Amino acid sequence: MKTKYNIISFGSAMILIVMFVSCSKEFLDRPPQSDLVDANFYKTDDQLLSGTADLYSRAWKDYCDQANWKVGDVKAGVIAAPNNGYADYADFSNFQVTGLSASNVSAYKAFFQVIANANTIMADINLYGASSLTPAAKSYAIAECRFMRATAYAYLVMNYGAVPLINNNIDHLNNATLKRNTVESVWEFIRRDYLFAMKNLPAQAPQIGRITKWTAEGMLARTYLTMAGISGTLNQTYLDSAKYYADDVIKLSGKSLLPKYADLFTYVSPSHTLSSYDNNSESLFELQWVYTTTNSYAYANTMDSQISPDAALSASGDGWGGAWGATNWMLSLYEGLYVNYTVDPVTHYDSTKSPGFTLDQRLQPTFTLPGFKYPSFSISQTQLQLSLT
Repeated sequence: MKTKYNIISFGSAMILIVMFVSCSKEFLDRPPQSDLVDANFYKTDDQLLSGTADLYSRAWKDYCDQANWKVGDVKAGVIAAPNNGYADYADFSNFQVTGLSASNVSAYKAFFQVIANANTIMADINLYGASSLTPAAKSYAIAECRFMRATAYAYLVMNYGAVPLINNNIDHLNNATLKRNTVESVWEFIRRDYLFAMKNLPAQAPQIGRITKWTAEGMLARTYLTMAGISGTLNQTYLDSAKYYADDVIKLSGKSLLPKYADLFTYVSPSHTLSSYDNNSESLFELQWVYTTTNSYAYANTMDSQISPDAALSASGDGWGGAWGATNWMLSLYEGLYVNYTVDPVTHYDSTKSPGFTLDQRLQPTFTLPGFKYPSFSISQTQLQLSLT
């Protein structure tokens, strides 16, 4: 019986192998029927919008969480925490950033992640996009990808100089000898992507927060202004182009500056309802984050938790920024600073100084400091003063 069992098992296995071989090509060519993958996804215009949505948030996460303000504000001398023992805080505060500084690595990786995502989405749309997609929706999605790719490359070349240009991920998948392009060629690549975006984006966004023709024109103006001086001699043609696109946005986009500067930083009311200042009239391009980190950490703006001195001041319910503060150099730039300002030892609040201890209206909405009032905060002013002192 044992021998017979083995023979039957072997024979059954051979039959199964023959059956598998005979249908393996068909089996492997079939996309999963129960899951969404690139091969069966891009069938409707709404799916195109869903496919590019990641480029407005999660793709930038590793940059926006900590790296963006360290690479920007800290490295520029605006804020500092030189005595903080966490990670690479001192690297940026003391101008000792290296290729191993954690946030520097995060930023570099995040920019190439945006580029890789944009390239993948474009390739999938062109390869798997159904005939039912409208030409306008397809052009819009590809324009979004090229805009985001250009923006990521702009950050790369501004921060790291010459970097590799990747137009197709697959072409470079196993290329260990990928070389850097020149700074001039990277900026030319950026210019072409923004030009494509400008020509293929509509004047009105299909959804709130999506980019438009005016977004691309604004970035084109910035790009031409930068390119005008790369060679060391001002290029008048590029300067004229920068002026042209900036003027077009100012006069024709319908955008305008907010009457109150502080409202650029206004997000939520005490009841935590969304503010009308998101995607406001002054905004050409914003990343779109969710309000809370609950079950959606990758899509939440956690930067506020990194700079808030108290969890009660953070939309994410986290606060790790107690060591950060404005540098003396930064504070010296505000008009009317009261050098000998003190707070009441009991209340920790000085109501005699309004709008705080400076005549400069920009300081209060820019830095949360003792003595300032913030009616929109969800905690009491007394709690606020205690958390700041």
